[in-house]
Amino acid sequence: MPWRLMDISADRQTITVMFVAGDGSCTVHAGYHVETEGSAMTLYEYSTSEVPAGQACPAMLVCGTETIRLPWP
Repeated sequence: MPWRLMDISADRQTITVMFVAGDGSCTVHAGYHVETEGSAMTLYEYSTSEVPAGQACPAMLVCGTETIRLPWP
């Protein structure tokens, strides 16, 4: 799912992201995974679905924001 960086805290310990949470019923936001290598960070957003394959879903866009603590001191 796509996401966009909205803010970095003054102490650089947390970030706030806006994300596409899904369509409200078929696909929903499930969390994040952060990987670090040296001073670089990669953020992955995960989604999930509990709807059986082939079932139709409404066409609507759901967004949200979340603050994420970064995994480094």
